[in-house]
Amino acid sequence: MVRISTNFLAVTAALAVLTLPDSVDAHGGQSVHARTPERLAQRRLFMSESKRSLKDCANSEASRRLQERAVARRAAKADSLRAERRQRRRLDLDTVLATNHKSNLTGLTNETSPSELFGDDVKCILEPEVTQ
Repeated sequence: MVRISTNFLAVTAALAVLTLPDSVDAHGGQSVHARTPERLAQRRLFMSESKRSLKDCANSEASRRLQERAVARRAAKADSLRAERRQRRRLDLDTVLATNHKSNLTGLTNETSPSELFGDDVKCILEPEVTQ
C-alpha cells in the first residue's frame, strides 16, 4: 500500500512539473525579452508618441482651465472651512458677560482632596513622552 502511494505521488509530481511551464506562458510563444528590430522600433515609436502626447496635453487650453478650476475649488473649500471655524469660536456678548470664573469654595486647606477641588470628572491629558 505504501509503495503504491509513493509511486502515485511521484507520477503526480512529475505531471505537475511537466505541465507547469504551459500554464504560466502568458503570451503564447512570444518572447517578452527578445530585442528584435521590430520590437525596438515599436518601443521607440511608443516612447516618442507618449512624450509628445503628454507635452501637448500639459500645455493645452483644457489643461490650464482644469488647473484653474481645481485651484478655485480648493480656495473656496478653504474659505468655507475658515468661515465655519470662525462661527464655532464666536461667542455672543450675553454668554461672555454671564460667565463667572470666581470660585465659591471656602475653607480649603492642604488636606483638601483633589476630587473636591477639581470634581469627580476625570480628564485625560495627552503629553509626549520625554526620554532624557
